[in-house]
Amino acid sequence: MAPRVYVSRKRRTYAPGERDEIKENRYWVTIELLSLDVEKKHDIGGKTGEFYFEAGSRLHKIRMPVRGTINLEENETFMPRQKGFTLWNEFVETDTPKTIEIPLKLKEADIGKDKTLINEKIDVQLGVTGQNRVLRGEGVKVKIRVSAPKTRY
Repeated sequence: MAPRVYVSRKRRTYAPGERDEIKENRYWVTIELLSLDVEKKHDIGGKTGEFYFEAGSRLHKIRMPVRGTINLEENETFMPRQKGFTLWNEFVETDTPKTIEIPLKLKEADIGKDKTLINEKIDVQLGVTGQNRVLRGEGVKVKIRVSAPKTRY
């Protein structure tokens, strides 16, 4: 049998006269979780503490994980399976590279009221490819990666 021959054809993906609008001065901001270390016991009743993150301001807030919690015992570490466990992402348009602030909270879920262990504003410098940071709270340590590269779209 003869080997198959594949022919590549240039396909027109645009209508006549239409082109992509390439945006200048647009940045893709992401905050990713690298690891979450629990150094002491946080739960009132049981062994495991139930943790979750809140990121963003009052108008645009996100909870990660969206449903459920991250269950960890004392001296246990959570490392996501995928490369980047995204806590926050957004497009930012600005004329000059600057620094923006994104609020980030780590909470421990309890019956009645959730306890805030870390409450920090993350300074993100636009145009920076990637920075690793360590946040410390009451018996927890969080490693995150912050990046805000320039994008065309």
